[in-house]
Amino acid sequence: MGLGVMGLLGWWQKPLPQPPPPRGEGAKSGSPFRLREGGWGVRLLLAVWIMAKIAFVQFVVAARSEKHNPEPIAVELRDHVPEGEPLYLFRLKDEGVMFYYGRPAVRLHDPHSLPAGAFAVLIQQEWEDRAAFGHLQLVYWMHDQQMDPLILVRAP
Repeated sequence: MGLGVMGLLGWWQKPLPQPPPPRGEGAKSGSPFRLREGGWGVRLLLAVWIMAKIAFVQFVVAARSEKHNPEPIAVELRDHVPEGEPLYLFRLKDEGVMFYYGRPAVRLHDPHSLPAGAFAVLIQQEWEDRAAFGHLQLVYWMHDQQMDPLILVRAP
């Protein structure tokens, strides 16, 4: 953006072609540079751009980041998993939520190694293939930062 502004200002301040100076004794000596007329257009363009940028950052970005906050998701998860119980993960890759969860989390690779009574978080694909896990009890359904399903289950 800075280079674009510098380019516009450079174009605006570029000297205009000058007629040859008059010859003779009474000739005036003036500056060889004149500013382009109509600089208000560049100023107006920059002012509108700055207002649009401020509005975008204040409203659009703020609304987007509000929905992608990992802290409330982690609080929901903590509310449904008893303290002292490890949380088991398989293919979940949401480090932000797990960071704010702040309790022990164990990654497993084999669905059959999930201990009885243990809580696990599944992604949508794992939930659809839950036959590989055996019988699971649905505890809570929520969404992660990307608004994908995040399913909390418990092994019987």
